[in-house]
Amino acid sequence: MIRKVLIAVLALTFIPSSSSAATKKPVPKVTATKKAVTTATTTKKPLAKKVVAKKKPVYRKRVKVSVSPSPPPKWPPVNFTSAGDIYAKIPTAVELKGLASASPTLTTNLRNCEKSICGAVLVAAEQGCSWWEVNSVVMGPDSEDATKKINYGTLRTLDLGTRARVIKPIMLISGLDLADGYSVGSITAKCWTSAKPDGVPSNTYTALK
Repeated sequence: MIRKVLIAVLALTFIPSSSSAATKKPVPKVTATKKAVTTATTTKKPLAKKVVAKKKPVYRKRVKVSVSPSPPPKWPPVNFTSAGDIYAKIPTAVELKGLASASPTLTTNLRNCEKSICGAVLVAAEQGCSWWEVNSVVMGPDSEDATKKINYGTLRTLDLGTRARVIKPIMLISGLDLADGYSVGSITAKCWTSAKPDGVPSNTYTALK
C-alpha cells in the first residue's frame, strides 16, 4: 500500500494548469516522502516449563520389635553376707561407678567423697524395708604407731527403704576431710519395717573421746 500511494502523488505534479501553461514552465515539485521503516518484531518463544518428577512416597514396613523385660537379679545375691533375710556387701569402686550411671543421687554422693572420708555398702532384704540404718567406724593410723589403726569415731547412717529383693547402694559419709590411711569399716546394716523416723536420709559422725 505505501508504494502505490507514492507513485500517484508524483504523476499529479507534472500536469500544467490552463492559466500558466504558456508563460511559465512547469517546475517539478519535489515531495519528500518518508521511507517506510519496517521494524522487525521478535516473537518471544514461550519458555519451556520445567517438569519436576514427583518422588514416589516410600512406604516403610513397620517391624514389630518384641521387648523382653530385663531378667530379675539373682536371688539370693551373689557374694553378699547374710543374716536371716538381710543381705549386705562392700562394693568395689567399679561397681559403684556402674550404679552411679543410673542414679544422680549416688553420683552426687561420690563427688562428695572426693573430699571426705567415706565408705559404702550394698544392702537388700527378702521382704523389703521401710528404712535402713547402717552403723560403722571411722578408722585411721595411730599417731604413736603408724603401722596400727585405731578408731576415731562412729558413724550412723540412715537411708530410705527398699522394695523386696532390691539392691540399694548406701554411701557412708563422715564429713571429715579426706586423709591418707583413713577408712570406714566395721559396717553393720539394719532393715527396719517400722515407720520412717525424722532425719532420713542422714549421716551422723560422733568422735571418740
